[in-house]
Amino acid sequence: MINRKKTIGEFIFLFVIIAAFIQSVIKLMRRASTGWDHEIYCKASEVWSSGLDPYIAENLGMKLSYSYPALFLTFYQYLCSIKFIFIYIDILLIGVIVWLLVRKLSSSLIVALPVVLLGYNSTYSNIETGNLGVVEAFLLTLALVFTVQKKNWSSIFLVPMAFLKIVPSMLALPIWFSSPKWKDRAIQFIVFVGGMISLIVANIIFSKELALSFFRQLTGGYLNQHSPANEMTANASNPTVLLFFKNLAMMFTEQYWFAIFVILVAGLAALTYWVWKNTIRNEASALYRLCWSYLLILMWIPRLKPYALILLCVAMVPLLSRVPRRFAFWIFFVTVFHRVLNGTKNNEWWELISNNTAIYTMIAVLILLTLQWRKQRQTSKDVDV
Repeated sequence: MINRKKTIGEFIFLFVIIAAFIQSVIKLMRRASTGWDHEIYCKASEVWSSGLDPYIAENLGMKLSYSYPALFLTFYQYLCSIKFIFIYIDILLIGVIVWLLVRKLSSSLIVALPVVLLGYNSTYSNIETGNLGVVEAFLLTLALVFTVQKKNWSSIFLVPMAFLKIVPSMLALPIWFSSPKWKDRAIQFIVFVGGMISLIVANIIFSKELALSFFRQLTGGYLNQHSPANEMTANASNPTVLLFFKNLAMMFTEQYWFAIFVILVAGLAALTYWVWKNTIRNEASALYRLCWSYLLILMWIPRLKPYALILLCVAMVPLLSRVPRRFAFWIFFVTVFHRVLNGTKNNEWWELISNNTAIYTMIAVLILLTLQWRKQRQTSKDVDV
């Protein structure tokens, strides 16, 4: 009887989660415009097709600029004829991600579905903007699946997105060292680096001029226009721990901010070591070692957008599936409702504090999950004794 009530309760919970997600998607699809990232990709495709440079914002006629390789446009141009096609693709990939997490990565459906759909509001951010974050999460999930299956070429799945973004490049590191054999590590490294070099060469062969323009845009070489290089401010649209520490230190004192920044970074390093010591160091499971590694790496990423937090959700799911269900639900609700504060430009301190709630949540979740993990490990040792 108790199990039946539990099953019904879980079914109702999943129904509410799915209904909330569908309602959000329907709301987005009723707007006049599509996601701004999708619009940039399509406008860049149009400009490129007309023979102009898509990396010059003036050619796009938009406030934001295009910052991906030109080779990407040859594929994306076919996705611009259907208004919300990126939403359909995202929903399909989300379903596949959840299926892979449950069937291949020892995760619970009652944890995987809510966290992927609503965790950190990251899936919503991807659907709202038309960003490639869900595709990125799908490729990361595939990399996890094949790494756990001991395929020494699994890092190949991170190559396409690493060619476009910096985060997947960092996420390749744990996969390189996932095997105890140096031969397998070398193969993982060669596969990833070889794949990256191949795409870079292909982009140059495709168009040397556009390849040079791409790197110029990427490094902020074009003045008076948006580029990833000048997005180095920690706020709600860039929840990056290191930049937050820098901004916080400069708020205290502009003269000695670097000393305060070093102290804060040292604290983050100490936290990283503490988490590693209590989780990764003695963890037998390759899957859990990888997931913990990703949680730590994403704390050190120099640029992290809200839609990239879906990578954090994917890494959290196998870990939350192993801890007590009630604890997992509390963590889930914290990630969903972390944006309860709204920034205001009337007070710079309040703006700094309220616009970086994702960072506090990331740190809090990391600490709480580590404490729970350590508690379970200690309990397991006591039982064995």
